[in-house]
Amino acid sequence: MAKHAKKSLAKVQPMPLPDGFGLRYAPVNEMGVVVLFLDWARKRKIRIEQIRPNFPDCIASLHGKEIRIEFELKARSFVSHRHDPKGCDWVVCWENNWSDAPKNLTIISLAEEFGLGFNVWVKSVTGDEISFVKSKDKSWSVPSGARTGDLILYYRKSPDRFIADLFRVTCQPTKQRAGWKPGRDVMASITRVASLKDPIHLEDLQSHRRIKSAGFIRGQLQGGYKATSQWADLYKLILDKNPSARKTLARYSPDKVFG
Repeated sequence: MAKHAKKSLAKVQPMPLPDGFGLRYAPVNEMGVVVLFLDWARKRKIRIEQIRPNFPDCIASLHGKEIRIEFELKARSFVSHRHDPKGCDWVVCWENNWSDAPKNLTIISLAEEFGLGFNVWVKSVTGDEISFVKSKDKSWSVPSGARTGDLILYYRKSPDRFIADLFRVTCQPTKQRAGWKPGRDVMASITRVASLKDPIHLEDLQSHRRIKSAGFIRGQLQGGYKATSQWADLYKLILDKNPSARKTLARYSPDKVFG
């Protein structure tokens, strides 16, 4: 029984937290978010007035102003739980996956506040877009679900057909007018993390025994795909071909991604 319980715990809590946190592992439910929030709030002199069994979960105050707070593991669960945005001021979560949250709601991602947790995306670029990703920091098109701190691997389509450019999202993405096509696109400031001297070619991805079944391969690398669940394999593939990038990519080791 004990061995089984220990194995289950490791499976649902894959990301250990550094010393000094109220939890050993990243939250896997709302109660874990509450535990981390209490420490975060104390350091910011936020006074907890009530923790409640009904919506909103918490009533707090800052500088005498009341704050109505709902706790969610992932921010967008606020929608699936059918909460009224007018009855809340803050959504405190571990992961912010809600790009189109109402403007009256402040989304507090504890993972971002503590500098932990990220998702990985693969996004294709072609034509004139390729010259953009060859340059340095910029504001550029990112996958619609991307968040601050996420890692984006840009896949250069024909004629290159490889991944060589890794960027970090440095601000919360917003919909803006696209300068290279009609209409709007999801945009964010991005900062280059690495340029791979030995790129990851399409053939490398298609021949990998696990990566070849990933959604971005099945979708023929059209658009942007979340690749967090494939990051351990991608990370190893990148470092096997580019061992000099190990130090640069250390902060993006697979044990630090969102679970």
